Amino acid sequence: MVLAPLGLFYLLLTLTNLTGGLLAALAWALTALVRRVVTRTPTPPCCGSPPGCWWSDLRVQRFVRRVSLLWALVFLTNGVATLWVLARATLGDFLMVTTAGSFTLVGIAAVVSLLWFRRELRGGGIRLRFGVATAELVSA
Repeated sequence: MVLAPLGLFYLLLTLTNLTGGLLAALAWALTALVRRVVTRTPTPPCCGSPPGCWWSDLRVQRFVRRVSLLWALVFLTNGVATLWVLARATLGDFLMVTTAGSFTLVGIAAVVSLLWFRRELRGGGIRLRFGVATAELVSA
């Protein structure tokens, strides 16, 4: 199923141009969304997990919503900053500043996400540790 939109995009990219390929990919995605709305087919649960699984926990849902918002803001900030630097700087400065800025922003967001995830796990009584597993049992 994944190869069909890719093939359609490549075919129209080859026959027309980039705009034709992008419009074909967008039309494919919108058709899939409209089909779900018209047939009232619900979207499948996350990763095909059954109800009552870890995904149905309210703490997990809250964390996923909030961390998704964090990453949306990171990518929005990255895009706006890239366009701003592109309009203001020379090409050499643009490449240097956007590369360093993008890596820094994404790195900080990754660390914040990991620390946030650890904090949410601790709130649920789970302790996340990295390193070599030990054979000892930790009593709660």
